[in-house]
Amino acid sequence: MKCAIKVFISFSILLSCQKTQDLKTQGDKINQNLQQDLKENLKENRTVKNSIPVANDINFFSEKYSSPFELVIDESNISDHPFQRYLDCADEGYFSIHYIPKSKDDKTFWEKEFYSKIDFNTYNFTKDSPKIKKLIGDDFTNYNIFAVWVKEKFLEKNNGCTVESIYLTKNAKADIFYYNNHTKIWEKLKEGMIVEKLPPYYDSDYFTSEFPNLFSNQKETVEEDQNRAKLNGNWAVDCRNELTTLDINNETGFLSLNSNNAIFINLKVEKAANKNAYNLKYASLASQQAYYKYQLMIVDEEISKEKVIGQLIIKNDGKAELLWTGLYNIKKQKLEFVGKDFLLISENGGRTPVIVERCD
Repeated sequence: MKCAIKVFISFSILLSCQKTQDLKTQGDKINQNLQQDLKENLKENRTVKNSIPVANDINFFSEKYSSPFELVIDESNISDHPFQRYLDCADEGYFSIHYIPKSKDDKTFWEKEFYSKIDFNTYNFTKDSPKIKKLIGDDFTNYNIFAVWVKEKFLEKNNGCTVESIYLTKNAKADIFYYNNHTKIWEKLKEGMIVEKLPPYYDSDYFTSEFPNLFSNQKETVEEDQNRAKLNGNWAVDCRNELTTLDINNETGFLSLNSNNAIFINLKVEKAANKNAYNLKYASLASQQAYYKYQLMIVDEEISKEKVIGQLIIKNDGKAELLWTGLYNIKKQKLEFVGKDFLLISENGGRTPVIVERCD
């Protein structure tokens, strides 16, 4: 009888331990699932937060407000710049997005040339939206973008809610926003400004005179953006040789420095004082081998990161001129990787300056 009791007690303990272990395993799985769900939620929240431009009050580029691109405001008024407009008499009110050209040539094109060869009496203006959108481009490089927003409470709707029938109340107010193309954020420039005309009727002169600081040095800004576009890419003495490269992407670059020990370095790329010229500086060692121990090699901390190692000048024919100086060794207090010790000069037959061409 005592043996039976002992067996029963042992069996009960075993079951209890097994049950406890099962519960622990189940709890661990639940905890892991909860942690995974939490990570996914956090990831999703970060993705949404980073993908939507933040606005003070409204995101005018939201799909919710999608509207055609236009130049014709009404039967008797043509805008001197492209615009979009959105009207919602029940909620958001009335706003227009204005694409103000940075250059005089673009301003002249929209104001005088886009519709220069059409018959206004028979032309179908509604078909122009895709063409206007394509000419503006997706990166907005050549435009300052503003939005004029009149809220619903300042709209008179006695004659219905259309862009033709709507008009402003007495002492109507508007908010004006500027789209920062670098931060992708709408910035409020003016709030509660007394207005006497509807949003689409604001011309380029209004914005250039009201916000002159945003248009100062516009020509230089446009030229710099255009030069950056020409600068970015893969450059080489001979594009057929894929083992040597000078790869530039805005403020950074990657360079084949020396072939003996397969040395590649990372670059800093900075605008130089001269037009179309960019200074190259050593940023860090990307990789190197020790094939020849008595040949030149890099010790990262010994190379100056402030000295200019070369200058790249963009030419009118699309090629570039590389004026090479060399890497300055702080410890040895001398330049290294000069002459044919620099791969691109060696590949160019020892001739300087080195003429390179874009390979993409």
